Amino acid sequence: MWKKLRFPKLTLSSVLTLLGVFIAVYMVINLFQGWWVGQAALRERNAKWEMVQAERARRDALIEAWKQSQTPASMVSAIREELGWAPRQEGSAILEFEGWPEEEAPAEGATSAPVSSPPYWLNWLVAFLLP
Repeated sequence: MWKKLRFPKLTLSSVLTLLGVFIAVYMVINLFQGWWVGQAALRERNAKWEMVQAERARRDALIEAWKQSQTPASMVSAIREELGWAPRQEGSAILEFEGWPEEEAPAEGATSAPVSSPPYWLNWLVAFLLP
């Protein structure tokens, strides 16, 4: 009724062949894993190298800007803008504030136009719908 299963006989040569195949597959997997890890390390190194190059370019730009700021003309403009000072050669004047001028009264007989406010609905529109 049941058919008897027949397994091949294990001989020394078949066992050694099977063992050789397993070792070869294991070595190929290890080599591929090493290559994959090496490629990941290379990508990481390249990303860091690009970041270093960007920082070097930024540093060089900052050094150049600093050198430009150390020129006498830029120092004078910085002192003028930040401190409000002027060089001796230019001289300076102090102006006194005399107050705001008074508004002139409208001439007699002249009527001013009434100030019109926006429509009521526009106030609601501005208050709730417009940013």
